[in-house]
Amino acid sequence: MANTVHQHRPVHDDVTYVNTDAGVAIEVGDLLYYDGTYAQPASAQADGGSQAANQASAAPLFLGVSNGQRLGTESADGEIPVITDRIFYFPCSSATFEVGDKVTFVESSGGVALEDQVVVKTTDETLGIGTVVKREGSAVTKVWVRLTSRVLTNASAPDTSASLSSASLPVLIFNGATGANELRVPTNLADALSIESSAGDIVVLDTTTGTVVWTFSAGVRVNVAGDFQGGNATTDLVAFHGSTPTDQCPAYTQTYSTADRTHANLTSSAVVLTNMEDGSANNTLEAITDTSMSDQSGAIERNFDKIGDEINFLIDDLTDVKQLVNSIIDDLQEKGLVG
Repeated sequence: MANTVHQHRPVHDDVTYVNTDAGVAIEVGDLLYYDGTYAQPASAQADGGSQAANQASAAPLFLGVSNGQRLGTESADGEIPVITDRIFYFPCSSATFEVGDKVTFVESSGGVALEDQVVVKTTDETLGIGTVVKREGSAVTKVWVRLTSRVLTNASAPDTSASLSSASLPVLIFNGATGANELRVPTNLADALSIESSAGDIVVLDTTTGTVVWTFSAGVRVNVAGDFQGGNATTDLVAFHGSTPTDQCPAYTQTYSTADRTHANLTSSAVVLTNMEDGSANNTLEAITDTSMSDQSGAIERNFDKIGDEINFLIDDLTDVKQLVNSIIDDLQEKGLVG
C-alpha cells in the first residue's frame, strides 16, 4: 500500500522501536499488532474466517501506528518506530461518531484480512484500539481518534503480561454507580481469560465457540451461599465423571403420579406347599388329596384365601416401588436432569 499521510495532534510523542521480521512490508500509518516476536501490519494476521474473529484476535495485541517504513524486499530482521499514543485524523468506515465512541480494526473488502490503515466504529469495548475525540454528526470517512497501544503503553519494549506486587496487593473495585459492573474478555479466543498458579493454568475461559467453555485443571468444588445452576436450557450439554455431555433426557409420562419417599419392607412372601391342614392365616398352601376320598372344599377355599392375601401383599409392594420411582423422577425433574 502506498504511504498515507495522516494529520495528527500530538498528546505526547510516545514513540518506541519494535523488532520487525524480514520480508514483511510496513508503511507509515499502518496499524500494527504484536505477534509475540515482531511488529506486524494488521493485514498480516491469519484470517479467522470472519471480521468478528479477526477483530477479536488483533485488538488485544494492538501495538500502535507505524511511524516508519519497511520494504518487503528487506531480507534481514530490523526495527520500526511505533507511535503508541497519539490523536490521528484517521481513515474510517463511513459512520457518524460521538465523543467517546470506540474504534477497532476493520475487514478488507476481500473479506480475508484486516485493513492496514482504516478503522471502524465498535460498540464492543473489548475490541477498542482507540477513542473518538471529536463528534461527527454526519457520516464521515475520516475521524479524529486517539489510538492507544494495548501492548506498549508508555513502554520502550513489549510487555504482554503484568503482575501484582506481593508486598502490597491492590484490590480491584468496580464502580457500578452508573451501570452494571463488567469484566470483559475478547471473543473467539481459546485463552480469553486464564487464572493460573506457579504450576500453570488453573482455569481457562475459551470463547472460540458459541458456548463459553471453562476448562479446569483439577476437580471443581463450588461452595457458595446462593444458588448454583448448571446449564440454563434443556439443550445445554451436561455430563458427570468424564462421560460425554448430552442434553436433557426426554420427558417421562407419569400416568401413575402418587409418590412417596419411604422404601418399605416387603409385605408379601413366598408361597409354600405343605400337608398341614390347620386353617391358620399364613402363606402356606395345603396339599389337596383325592377329593373322591373326602371332602377337600375347606382346604381349597383356604388356599384361595391365602393366594388372594399374597396377591394383595404383592400389589402393596409394587405400589410402594411405583411411588418411590415417582418420587425419584419428580426429584430429577425438579433438578432439571430429566424431562
